[in-house]
Amino acid sequence: MPAIAFDDVFQPIADAAAIAFNELRDGVWDAVKNVVLLQLKQIATAVVDIVEGLVAEPPYYTEEAAKVLMEMAITAAVQTIAAATELVITEVQAAMRRILNAVRDVVSATIDTVLF
Repeated sequence: MPAIAFDDVFQPIADAAAIAFNELRDGVWDAVKNVVLLQLKQIATAVVDIVEGLVAEPPYYTEEAAKVLMEMAITAAVQTIAAATELVITEVQAAMRRILNAVRDVVSATIDTVLF
């Protein structure tokens, strides 16, 4: 088996990781930005409505109703944002595949054998 230096193994893998995660950072925000901003806008709209309803004369929300409405708005936003983060998981998996492909390529090029 031919000898190989640590840097000959590490550097291509590190380079692949840097590229993958740099692309991940950009791609993640682009993938979830619209969903997250929309949900934040919906929470802000709910807050404005609730506050206006509590301070109106006479108030059109009770404190208890305002709490329920706020909880509903937050729950809806959290669930939608959580669903959008599934896109992030997909992006991380793609980055990991690129890193593992780099490991495979370095090993295969060095010993002319596929170990995984």
